[in-house]
Amino acid sequence: MLHFLNFYFYFLLIQQELALITKPRERFENYAIYEVTAFNARERALLYYLYVKNEELVFLNGITNEAAVPIDVIVDKCCTNFFEEKLRDDDIEFVKINEKFLAKSKDILCIENHWDGTHTPNITNAFYYWDAIQFWIDSKIKHFPKLTKIKIGETYEKKEIIVLKLSSGHKKSAVFVLGGEDGRDRVSPAILLNFIDYILQHRLNVDMLIKHHDFYILPMLNPDGHDYSMKDFVWARNRKIYFPKKRCSTNVSGIGINLDRNWFFSKETLRNEECDPVFSGSKSLSEEETMSLANFLNNHSLQLLAFINLRSFDDLVTIPYGYTTDQANNYPILMEIITSVHEKVKEEYGKSFFYGATSSYFYNYTGNVADWVKKKLNTPIVYTIYMNNMEYIYASPEDIQPMTDRFSTMIKEILLLGNTIYSPLFGNQNRHCLHVIVMLINIICTITL
Repeated sequence: MLHFLNFYFYFLLIQQELALITKPRERFENYAIYEVTAFNARERALLYYLYVKNEELVFLNGITNEAAVPIDVIVDKCCTNFFEEKLRDDDIEFVKINEKFLAKSKDILCIENHWDGTHTPNITNAFYYWDAIQFWIDSKIKHFPKLTKIKIGETYEKKEIIVLKLSSGHKKSAVFVLGGEDGRDRVSPAILLNFIDYILQHRLNVDMLIKHHDFYILPMLNPDGHDYSMKDFVWARNRKIYFPKKRCSTNVSGIGINLDRNWFFSKETLRNEECDPVFSGSKSLSEEETMSLANFLNNHSLQLLAFINLRSFDDLVTIPYGYTTDQANNYPILMEIITSVHEKVKEEYGKSFFYGATSSYFYNYTGNVADWVKKKLNTPIVYTIYMNNMEYIYASPEDIQPMTDRFSTMIKEILLLGNTIYSPLFGNQNRHCLHVIVMLINIICTITL
């Protein structure tokens, strides 16, 4: 009887904990938005500490390493006085901006799952939960043989981690495009699904790309975090539950890690804990999402011509590395390519974006996937592309197609120019010597710096 009572009370405790961790936190119902500007290393270091240690402050893309570039910060209603006083005490410039610039409509921030489970979603003008996206994927696979699905793993909540392959049938150099690392990033999965549809429907001539490359597209690395963020719009991590649980200041158990920080650690990494707003995990590749992707990339490394990580909340393209101020070994080539891409986008769409080394734009952005791919696999072309609506911090569904158009142009231009340099290295007879040849090219580039 005593054993039964112990089990019963333990069961009630578990149920209570699960209720806490599965219910979206009642935070950021009221918030303030700030543009904060750091002008020197001292100010960036102070902001970085706030970024990684205070969960009521959301720095949407970390801390910029560029002087005088504003940083967007969303602050919970409970902490606006603390935040402003801290900035004033440290003599850091800030401007409180109107909350209407967060999103075109508050309906965009918290989205209910209204999909009925029967019809194919229209991905061109809405953000969807993972179940609806999977339905769309399966529907496309039935009608287009050139599109296939590869399951590479499962998340903590048992959602499939899916890579979509687009190929004309003959083995060619590979292009890998990643989206949806960040839970709150609804834009990159939407763009990638529409990009796939562009290829299948022969729009903007992007279908020509699969004549020369096999495309591997992972539209959403973090489906657990994505679905949760549809009701908690600032949520970025995955949804892994840690045992034993650690109670955080918000009376909620520490949950999840930031997948974009889980790839490897440098000596400069600020060690953090489950309750910190930025938690990089207990070790490199500790999560099923990152380990599954790492294994897949490693198995395809000899084919890999290009790796693109697509993210949101900025208009920027970065080149490794972020964990060090050292540049990628073929940095001049990558800069030349992206400079030409910038001119093409400006010509066709009248829009500009910043570009350069990751460490030039982000302060201590260690553990990111682009650095890992460049460092471990020595993939020739590696970029992280950030896209966003210029008017609002959170993009709207009507932004999906215009951003997909721009992304398609960028990919076409990157591969057009990249092929002129690297594609001869990917013939069958050269594939096993690829890494040696690429290293030689990179050494030459380094010598000429």
